[in-house]
Amino acid sequence: MSDDVELTLESMAAAPIVQDYYLVPSIDFRCTITGTNRDTVTVQIFYVNTPMWSGTLTQIQSHLDFPTLQLGAFKISDGGLDLTVPTNTTPGNVMLSCTVTQRGQSPIPFSAPIASWPLTS
Repeated sequence: MSDDVELTLESMAAAPIVQDYYLVPSIDFRCTITGTNRDTVTVQIFYVNTPMWSGTLTQIQSHLDFPTLQLGAFKISDGGLDLTVPTNTTPGNVMLSCTVTQRGQSPIPFSAPIASWPLTS
């Protein structure tokens, strides 16, 4: 019995895409993009390589809120994630919107794309 895996264009196109966005060196937003149409994204928030929160965005549930997280000297509040699914003409992306407060500092509104990918790769 062989454990060989045959790689085809279809299987490679369906392989997950993983992208990391570091808010600061210790806080990582990891996006794993899956699905035949690249329309499902699992977002994990890590603090010093420890998973702190996870949620999945889909074409049907394209917005998620996440709870306030105290991650070391940083507090992330009012957190939201929005998915735009890719099309033949535009890439997909995940947008992060939140408020970031570093201990002893004033809160800062923050918004940025944390992942971007084509329909096919």
